[in-house]
Parts: sequence; structure tokens; C-alpha cells
Amino acid sequence: MSSFAVSSMASPTTAPMADVLTHPKTYTSKITAESTVRHDTRTLNLSTLIKEHKTASHRLLMLDYDGTLTPIVKNPADAQPTAALLRYLAALCKDPLNTVWIISGRDQDFLQTHLGHIERLGLSAEHGSFMKLAGTHEWIDMLEDADMSWKDTCLKIFEKYTAQTPGTVIEQKKSSITWHYRNALDQEEA
Repeated sequence: MSSFAVSSMASPTTAPMADVLTHPKTYTSKITAESTVRHDTRTLNLSTLIKEHKTASHRLLMLDYDGTLTPIVKNPADAQPTAALLRYLAALCKDPLNTVWIISGRDQDFLQTHLGHIERLGLSAEHGSFMKLAGTHEWIDMLEDADMSWKDTCLKIFEKYTAQTPGTVIEQKKSSITWHYRNALDQEEA
């Protein structure tokens, strides 16, 4: 398939790909209307997508979690997959021509808890630091031999800014440290 941006389909307000591919006429006008917004990527050509999807001998679908499959929310713990999303993912995974991966900044526990029950779904946690191949139960630690001593220095810096900026929090994962400022009382200061 040619490289097309799926940005007009990827937002949480549009239909999931499984539904678009099975009911293309329902979504053509919506996608066309949404794709009129100016952006730097080529607009998705729905007829080409459907044609290529139907004729492909194998399809690799790599889907981001936050902001794509679920909306960005103030409290990241609130970004739970809906029942409809779980059904769509299961339907995509059931098709033997599809290889489906969720690539996320979320940690292994979150992905395993909310998506790990879906057969044939590959999971990539912490932006690829931990991988769980579809059909397996073990996570592969891509950082097994990585030097993570940098985290102590970064944590001290983040703690300083968190103490000075009410409403901000530090999220520590095995592979990273993130300073969340979306709930800062003073957005300009953050």
C-alpha cells in the first residue's frame, strides 16, 4: 500500500478502522469532511485503503493507544478502552491476514490488564521498551542490558519543578520518567 496518512481516521471521534473497512459507504462523507482540515500529510484515500485492504496478502496494523484509540484525558488512568474498542480490536485480530500491534507509552501492567486478553494482539509497552508477541505470555525486556542510571539525575530535576509547579506530577516507569503538566494550576508557568 502507498503511504497514506490515516490522521483523519485515527482520532477518537471517528469510526474505528474495522468498521470503516466493513461499512465504507457509511463513513466516506464523514472522513472526506474531516480531511478538509489543512495538515502536512496526504489525506487518506478511502477507496484506495479499502481496495488495498481487500487485496493484501498480509496486513500490519500498528495502533497507538492514547490519543488515537482513546482520547487524551486529564487523568491518564481514566483512558480506559471502551467495550466497542475491544470488539473492534478483537475483530481485527481474528482476521488471519492481519497482524495487529498496540504501541503505547503505557506500562506492561496497564496493557496486559486492559488488552492482554485479546487473542493474536501484540503489545508494545513504554514505547517499545517491552514487547509481548501475540500468542505469548512473556514480555521481552528490550532494556535488559541498558544503563538506566540517568533516571536518578532526571528525577531530581523533575522533583524540583514539580515542587515549584502545583498540579504537576511525575510518572515513573521502568524505562522512563515523565513530568505531566496538563493539570498544572498555571498552564503558562508549566
